[in-house]
Amino acid sequence: MIRSLGAQMLEATETAGGEWAIYIEDLSTGESFMHKENQPFYAAKQTIAKLGKMVFDRYNV
Repeated sequence: MIRSLGAQMLEATETAGGEWAIYIEDLSTGESFMHKENQPFYAAKQTIAKLGKMVFDRYNV
């Protein structure tokens, strides 16, 4: 399920501009999505949310 969100998140980061590295993980299943996973990065913010409650708005991420 997380991988299906990848294209939407990449589109949103392209719209926002700048350099982005993304890592999200479903703590229940261990499924994860990484963008630029071979490049070290520091997390600016860590948010833990139930996946059923997360909503991605293409203009307001």
